[in-house]
Amino acid sequence: MNHAYMLGREQEKFSRHVLLLLINIDADGYTFRLGETYRSPADQIARFHSGASQSPSSLHFYKLAIDLFIFKDGKYLKEKKDLQEIGDYWESLDEINKWGGNWNNFLDTDHFQRTVPGLL
Repeated sequence: MNHAYMLGREQEKFSRHVLLLLINIDADGYTFRLGETYRSPADQIARFHSGASQSPSSLHFYKLAIDLFIFKDGKYLKEKKDLQEIGDYWESLDEINKWGGNWNNFLDTDHFQRTVPGLL
């Protein structure tokens, strides 16, 4: 199988999981706003140099990451404790789904990604 085909299949799985996540968030009484799914390499480098990102590369390049801004009762939720259940749900959909709120060195609670071993 070629790389482009495999990447496309992973993007499709990622999109389905994002849909399930959004349905779950809505069903639990939260609201949300969509953030970036695609980010250009130049934008990522700028984010890295500004300290907004810990890496010069990103799964946003491959449309395998999304930033979601989640609200409850009109309040924007950014704290890990407020979003842990949502992050756990995301990771329960597939072992390669990762939530930025569970990272050890840099918390990014808005970030949801699909980390595909050997694909990228």
